[in-house]
Amino acid sequence: ILHRLSDRFPSHVLVWPVRVQGETCGAEVAAAIHGFNAEPPHAGLARPELIIVARGGGSLARRAAGRRRGMLAPSWPGEAMAVYTEMEAYGQEVNDLMITLDSLSAQATLRATPSPAYDPALGETLSEKALALARKLDDRKAESRILWNLLLLNFYQGNYPGAVAAGEVSLALARQLDMPEQLAYTLNDIHRAYIGTGQLALAGKVLD
Repeated sequence: ILHRLSDRFPSHVLVWPVRVQGETCGAEVAAAIHGFNAEPPHAGLARPELIIVARGGGSLARRAAGRRRGMLAPSWPGEAMAVYTEMEAYGQEVNDLMITLDSLSAQATLRATPSPAYDPALGETLSEKALALARKLDDRKAESRILWNLLLLNFYQGNYPGAVAAGEVSLALARQLDMPEQLAYTLNDIHRAYIGTGQLALAGKVLD
């Protein structure tokens, strides 16, 4: 990235190093984004106009930590939730069930992931509501994403069997419907649920 920028768009680049996998990855990336956004202008150095979040290669599952939507929640939970609730209200106003579904699913993701917006009870309510709507609309891709939310909700509350149950259906749908990004998210999280249930062989297999 630095070489391409230098070749094509010469500019001053600030680098904020973070871990690219492991339990602290998401929090470190979110903290870096927040840090850049909060950085006061210095003499001769303006606040960045563009933030690029990037890393190198690695297996599909191990790359998921750096791509997780909920990872960004600590940087802007209030703003994000305001947008999603406004989307939900608009979807209901114009009777657009797809907009309503997207907003419910996005809210559930924020509520399911540990952050200032984390609320497992509300996350479960939103997820179940979104899941029912996805099945009504026969939107199986949305169903896979919502089941991933339920995986997270169950995992962070210590219900590992429930996390595995939701995660396995999410995985099956993601594979069947060719959803590589969702597959990465679910693989990254279900392996920890497998560890929680003592299924260590399966936990290792999903990261291969």
